[in-house]
This record gives sequence, C-alpha cells and structure tokens, in this order.
Amino acid sequence: ASAARSDPARWWQAEERRLTGGGSLPGYHRVDISPMDIFDGGALWECVWLDPAGERMHTARLLANTSAERAYTVSWLTKEFDWQVNATYFAMIRQSFSPIS
Repeated sequence: ASAARSDPARWWQAEERRLTGGGSLPGYHRVDISPMDIFDGGALWECVWLDPAGERMHTARLLANTSAERAYTVSWLTKEFDWQVNATYFAMIRQSFSPIS
C-alpha cells in the first residue's frame, strides 16, 4: 500500500515519463493509460517494452485508491506472445482484488 493519488491516470503518466526518460523501458509503446471507476478512483496503465534479452513484454498496472489515504498497485507482466492467453488471469485478479481493512 502507498499514499492515495489525487489523479491516478496522471500519476501513471508521470511514472511513464520517469521510466521511459530514464531508459528503463526500451522499445516502449503505450497501449493505454485510462481512469477506472473503482473504489475511491483508479487508473490502468498498459504497455509493451523489451526486456534485457530483447524479448517483448506486456505489462498492465492497476492503481486503486481504496480511501483518501491509501492506494494499492496490482501489476501483471507476461511475454507479449502469451498476453492474450494470460490476460484473462489479470482480469480475474482485478475483479477479485479486495484491499486489507
């Protein structure tokens, strides 16, 4: 858990700039950054990039504000080749996510 973010989509955009500006995500391509109507607000960041071995990876990261003070991040990472098969697992995790009281 971390501090809640007033604008989760904007927070992901700042993270995107920080990581791509620092060269941490070579071959980066944004799929989506969009707000989500969950808990006290959230956003999803989905992208593809190259790992150190040159393998194309696909990542989805969910930021969920669960109160005015607390936020959680749930990340899903898999090889691009396996994304379609594994995307259903991320959807299941997203739907079943329940923060600790």
